[in-house]
Amino acid sequence: MATEQITEQILVVAIEDSSTVECVGPEAARIAAEHHSTRLLVLHVLDPHPLSGAAIAMSGYYMPLEESPEDGKALLERTQAAILAEFARLQVVSPTIELLVGHGEPAHAIEQVITHYGAKEVVLGARHRHALGKLVYTDVRAHLHCLDMAHVHVAPLKESVAGSPH
Repeated sequence: MATEQITEQILVVAIEDSSTVECVGPEAARIAAEHHSTRLLVLHVLDPHPLSGAAIAMSGYYMPLEESPEDGKALLERTQAAILAEFARLQVVSPTIELLVGHGEPAHAIEQVITHYGAKEVVLGARHRHALGKLVYTDVRAHLHCLDMAHVHVAPLKESVAGSPH
């Protein structure tokens, strides 16, 4: 009897913040379905908000702006719910989903997950288009050094519609 080796198809879903959940989650589900992913690793790297903290400190007030692990877990759970909703909409069985909270510089943390798990696909959110987006949000894709190991998919962010509350 021949033994069959089943190769795990791992997709890393890197979620930046709450504004990207509704774009990155469903896009990740569509890509996972298309690539027959068997495991999704949903990653959020805790953000210390250094630029925002510096701006507030210059105003004379001190307010810690570090994201807590609980905040990160809640964001991951919202992302998982968005992913599962899209799988249900597509009528596709969801692969195993694992939620991971990372620390440090986002691109480095994403690379560590890709390398450790042998992921071949990664989904990131596009950069925010507003002026602060260029200052506050790092272009993670530009800082990834493992592009030869995993294909990066960039989920487009939804633009605010004139007159909407966003």
